[in-house]
Amino acid sequence: MGLKGFIKTVFGSGPNHHGRFRALVIGRAGCGKTSILDRFCGENISDMPGESRGLHKIGKELMSKNNPSFVAHDSRGTEAGSDEEFETVMSFIEERSRMGPLHRIHVIWYCIPIGDRAIQEAEKKFFSGNRFNIPVIAIVTKYDLLIEECQQIIEEDWENDPAFDPSQNDQLEDLSAQARTAARRVFHTHYQDKLMRMPFPPESVVRLANVHINKNSKELLHDLNLATLRAIKDTDTDVLMVFARAQKIDESLPSFFALLSYHIYERPKIKKRTLTASANVGTFTKATPVYNDPTTFMTFWAPENYEIAICDALAEFVDSRSRDCYKILSSQGLQERAFRAQVVCDLWIVLQSLGKKREKLEVPLIRKAICAYGKSEAAKEVQRAIIDSCNPLQWAEWKSFWQIYEAVQQIARHGREQFAIESQG
Repeated sequence: MGLKGFIKTVFGSGPNHHGRFRALVIGRAGCGKTSILDRFCGENISDMPGESRGLHKIGKELMSKNNPSFVAHDSRGTEAGSDEEFETVMSFIEERSRMGPLHRIHVIWYCIPIGDRAIQEAEKKFFSGNRFNIPVIAIVTKYDLLIEECQQIIEEDWENDPAFDPSQNDQLEDLSAQARTAARRVFHTHYQDKLMRMPFPPESVVRLANVHINKNSKELLHDLNLATLRAIKDTDTDVLMVFARAQKIDESLPSFFALLSYHIYERPKIKKRTLTASANVGTFTKATPVYNDPTTFMTFWAPENYEIAICDALAEFVDSRSRDCYKILSSQGLQERAFRAQVVCDLWIVLQSLGKKREKLEVPLIRKAICAYGKSEAAKEVQRAIIDSCNPLQWAEWKSFWQIYEAVQQIARHGREQFAIESQG
């Protein structure tokens, strides 16, 4: 296989196909699977032509034409709970778990609609067996119907109270609040608690309401996106980045963590290499930035041009500032962790400062903005705040960027606000 064939096989046929986030969606008929996928993609999904059909079409790829970063597989007929259907699903999961990053399933979304029988035999069977280390999110769909049912029950009870006046807004608001409280109790008792007590429980149980209504998709899918992020946050950062692009959320945490990992680990390695590619893609020298070159990155995900420009400018203007202030910390280990916290804050502040349309900015403008931050009082204040927040016991437990981010996000937000004020001045 030649270089062009290799690139097409590993990275897809287009410049944006560095990887695809694959979700297997399982659930009974009418549970809202299609509505969730349409919301996630922002439009109706369609069967991708030319793919293997497979038993019950579970192997067929479902995609949105405008979102090639996301691929769904639909498991059909699971509501029957038959052994044949169950084996089909589990065989598919096992087969995909042994595949490479382009074709493996990254998450399973198991949809359970609100109904008289909350947890049926199909759910009991699925959550009692091995899922080959693929994270599972249980999605309780049609939660709005549960709220409506609770409200009807409470309203019928209140109608017997002479003090109840449905024309009073405050009483209606109280009725709605009580209905939501009652629905949450039902959700926790009959869905979440039962699922989490299964032999192989899901990573999270989320509820979705009003998915069929024309409403902001980011708001509707917020809990599902966050649960999926938390489930895959400790996996390969390539998967996180592809999930971010599949989400089409510019400021999503997955893209932040993936770019952070690239900046700290991959970029320094790449800069030390002799960046020479085959004649098919041209020859590059160290003086020429290499953008989206598969022979250089050889990963499931490769950063975009503007992302590489951001990391290069960070290394030149921000990471290079003095770290002598950290010498006040009692050990070298704490000093190293302080610098990691600084890099997390710096990248977050820079990305926020460049804005949502940063991919359209020219490289000189990106470098100018990042240089300004590196020389700012806000950058110095970030270092001082990190020192003040030092908690040796907490810092010793840091094992992922997620933990560092959660510990220092307030410092980053304050630094962003301070830099914005400086920039305006």
